[in-house]
Amino acid sequence: MTIHVFATLRALPGFEHELHDALRALAAASRGETGNERYELFLEEGQAGVFHLIEAYRDDDALAEHRKTVHYTAYRERTRKWLIAPPTVRILREEGIEEGAPLASAGFAPIAAEAGAAIPPARAVKNGANPRSGLSMLPLLRIDHVAIICSNLEASRAFYADILGFPVVSELDRPSRQSRKLDLLVPGGGRLELFSFPETPPRPSYPEACGLRHLAFAVADIDAAIAWLARHGVDVEVLRIDEGTGTRFTFFADPDGLPLELHERTEAAF
Repeated sequence: MTIHVFATLRALPGFEHELHDALRALAAASRGETGNERYELFLEEGQAGVFHLIEAYRDDDALAEHRKTVHYTAYRERTRKWLIAPPTVRILREEGIEEGAPLASAGFAPIAAEAGAAIPPARAVKNGANPRSGLSMLPLLRIDHVAIICSNLEASRAFYADILGFPVVSELDRPSRQSRKLDLLVPGGGRLELFSFPETPPRPSYPEACGLRHLAFAVADIDAAIAWLARHGVDVEVLRIDEGTGTRFTFFADPDGLPLELHERTEAAF
């Protein structure tokens, strides 16, 4: 049974060319594996530093052997510090497809991949069904955006666009509301909306108020991310360990004191 792998990678600003060259070399070497049936690299149009891989392997054993190869392990070690966050990886396996059957009936089941983990058997989940309860669920696609009201829009623009590196994709003046709005792209494909309004009251962060608590960003190397912020004059709290997962995390703040989290994620593989 052919195993299909879809991966998305996002380079840290300044490492786009290094990651591109490393991915091209990985693709060329992987195509020479006995169990590999497809390995293609794509650059997302209009998104510098965003790459997509489409792979196919003869079976589970072929995918497992790919992850053991020298070119794959060397690639992972070399590039982990060039990524904004661990790769987003999905595995699709074909289940009970009859010849001539429409694609919608194929029962594709996406599975998040983990390094060295055995791939569990696929099981189809009906659209709109909660796999835990079997009950219907609202057919949401993803979190689309996060909106932040800023006391000083230009200071927040400088922080999120110039320091964190989120590209501004649109800017809108709204004279009737004495308001301006910026849209920025964030890693993972979502958007961050920054708003200005006259005479907005401050939201207390300390002590914490009820409601949304903080915004968290996944990173592949938290030490490198902390160093990046320090070079740009951003104070970061002492590193902590998540009691539930054992992973490292820390906090910093935007110009209005909104808590922002860095959470180290190293389990993704492809």
